[in-house]
Amino acid sequence: MMSKYIFLFLLCAGQLFADTITALEYSWDSPAPAGTGTPLTISNGALVVDSETIPVTALSYGLHKLYLRAYDDSAGWGQPHCEWVFRFAPESFQERNTAEFEYWFDNGTHVTQDVSDNSSVNLIRNVGIDSLSSGLHALYFRSRDEHGNWGQPSGEWVYKHPHVTPSNREVLELQVWFDNGTRVIYDVPDLSTVTMIRNIGIDTLTAGLHTLNIRARDNFGVWGQPQGEWVYKFAPENYHGRVVAEFETWFDNGSHTTHDVPDGTTAQLIRNLPIATLTPGLHVLNIRCRHQSGEWGQPQGEWVYKFSQPQNDTLNIVQAEIQIDSNTPQILDVTDSSQVNFLVKIPGSEIGYLMHTVCVKVQDERGIWSARECKNFFVIPGNPSGPASYIAGAELFINADPGEGNGVPLLPDDGIWDEPMEAAHVVVDSVPMGIHKVGVRVKDDLNQWSNVVYDTVRSGPLLVIHTSGTDVILNWERSLSGHEFEVWRSALPDAGYISIATTTDSTYTDPAITSGADKRFYHVSFTLPPGLSEVYRLPAETPLAK
Repeated sequence: MMSKYIFLFLLCAGQLFADTITALEYSWDSPAPAGTGTPLTISNGALVVDSETIPVTALSYGLHKLYLRAYDDSAGWGQPHCEWVFRFAPESFQERNTAEFEYWFDNGTHVTQDVSDNSSVNLIRNVGIDSLSSGLHALYFRSRDEHGNWGQPSGEWVYKHPHVTPSNREVLELQVWFDNGTRVIYDVPDLSTVTMIRNIGIDTLTAGLHTLNIRARDNFGVWGQPQGEWVYKFAPENYHGRVVAEFETWFDNGSHTTHDVPDGTTAQLIRNLPIATLTPGLHVLNIRCRHQSGEWGQPQGEWVYKFSQPQNDTLNIVQAEIQIDSNTPQILDVTDSSQVNFLVKIPGSEIGYLMHTVCVKVQDERGIWSARECKNFFVIPGNPSGPASYIAGAELFINADPGEGNGVPLLPDDGIWDEPMEAAHVVVDSVPMGIHKVGVRVKDDLNQWSNVVYDTVRSGPLLVIHTSGTDVILNWERSLSGHEFEVWRSALPDAGYISIATTTDSTYTDPAITSGADKRFYHVSFTLPPGLSEVYRLPAETPLAK
């Protein structure tokens, strides 16, 4: 129901040179004779600012005039002042349903769109703009309820770009920038559709959240609207290896539970998580891990669904589904029963050796599928009842694994792969100085690759020695890691070495040597950076080059 009162904020002043306003009255529709209107309570003054509540219960619905008249103590009653007031009829319905929409551009023709009657309506329409000129326009829209009442129009600015013929419109270049920073232009092949793959430098960005913006320019010189994406730059890490120390799990916004795991660069968490306190329905399972430096990683979330406790626990299982890894699931028809057993034979040669995941779910007589149950299992090479396998190939790689069959082939010492155990070799050159991780794997006669066996090797600096006058000058290959080198000298080739200098350069001059000795022997070693020996299994400290 409409309010029965009008709340007025009154600002009244007397005529010029008035002394004090002492009275204020009002009347409806026609001015009442001076002094006969309905009085209002005010505070006396030359300027009156007041707030009053005026009842409208006696007024009919529609438009009315409200007359106000003030009295001052020197000039008496002033002239009446009129304001228009509209009283709306009370609404007898509980909810107003939208019946149709109306839209128009600028001051143009109104277009009506019929919609399904509802208190909340989403309108998605293609609005024609062919008749609009290029440039800025106002798009107005309003809605009408089922009682015929139109709402107030709402407006939005829209811009129509000049028409460009699509058949000859090509992208010439792209512009990229972070936040409000400097814009970088990339030239691209002139095509109507362009895919750009670029490495974008982020060295100047601070750690934290940023906006990456991109827009394109066509062959008519028109720039498109910029598109933005959020990117996050993580702070640099000053350690060589990250070791996972523990996991943390929680549902929705609930309490976090910590799970300790064996410290390692790769950790696997297999735990039974209690769900007794969860309500039936959809939930988010969150998980994150902490490494040995105490920093938590970003949480990862997965949707999980808790089913209500079944009222009938004797439902029959009618079929099952089994899936290996991401292969196509197999549907198995089973004997209808509340408990079933089934056997599936899967040739190991079809899925390969090593670890796999099998997932099973069942369907009851109502057609409802259960949640998937997943377990890991291993396929081991070899057949106990068949002939022994033999090595048919081997390869190695340094540092980065290129994938099975893409490493450096190893050569069998006897020239042919045909035995369960083989001796093999390969020569690899151009390996930079430093610590390297070497991986080796072999392939059997069934074309199955083994696991990778890793070890670490050190490649030392190549030392070059020459003389200049009576000085001996040593030069060696410089490391990118900035090692500290130690220079050793001896009068014998295999013993008696003493340290004569340390340096971070890649050269050293031993002065006045050739004048007093017929020969000297040198070698150079370097010191590992702190912490590196903890990451790799390293041999004992020995000189690296002679």
